[in-house]
Amino acid sequence: PRQNFKITATANIEHDGLKNYSGINHILIGTTGQAKRLEAISINIEGIDFAYDVHMEKIGDLKGSIEGQVEGSIGQSKRLEGITINVKNIPNGYRLIYRTHIQNQGWGKWCNSNEYSGTKGKKLRMEAIEIKIEQE
Repeated sequence: PRQNFKITATANIEHDGLKNYSGINHILIGTTGQAKRLEAISINIEGIDFAYDVHMEKIGDLKGSIEGQVEGSIGQSKRLEGITINVKNIPNGYRLIYRTHIQNQGWGKWCNSNEYSGTKGKKLRMEAIEIKIEQE
């Protein structure tokens, strides 16, 4: 039987503040078509051990966030520009993939664990991230 992974997230979105998201095996965090930057993010997935790094305006790479930790800023008007999700442990037969929606570029390619999704040094905001847990 297919396993269900509950994904929950909180994001700080430009002009909208903190928003909560949840899904089973799939989640879309943030907005598209509204020109709003993601400023902070926190992600939890039941049954999967992972961490994430983000790249933030004027600060650069923020490394080693553990699952559920807020990464980014609140009240500083700084954009996240990209993210790397590092899967440490996932049940056999499953994989986590993700992609980001970037200002003026739209959706990027699907990334596997440890791959950077987004831009660096281009002054482009990450507007959304989509995460999926798939059977291999």
